[in-house]
Amino acid sequence: MPKKILIVETHQELGDVYVDLLEQMGHHAICCSTEQRFFEILKNQSVFDLILVDINEDVRPSLKILESCIKSKAAPAIFAMTASFNQEVKDLARLSGAHRILQKPFDILETIHQLDN
Repeated sequence: MPKKILIVETHQELGDVYVDLLEQMGHHAICCSTEQRFFEILKNQSVFDLILVDINEDVRPSLKILESCIKSKAAPAIFAMTASFNQEVKDLARLSGAHRILQKPFDILETIHQLDN
């Protein structure tokens, strides 16, 4: 069944790759790379099946996004994705509401497939 997915990726080019892959698989995906654009999308869109949030070195904006996802109940699945091996970053993401932490690089198609199981 097609999923509606919001990707918050600080590197727009990478987010666009995710969108292309997901749309080729029949899903509807949107990517944004800024906190402001995220809040615009959240305001204008209904619920998503999955929200993927990039957590980078400057964790504050990403944590704010995660917390907003949880409060608004924007998706039943909210995953943080990070290239950082810093355990504190991952712990902060969990405390902010991430249901799962994905270590980059990861297989986005396998991640989406797991939602069905």
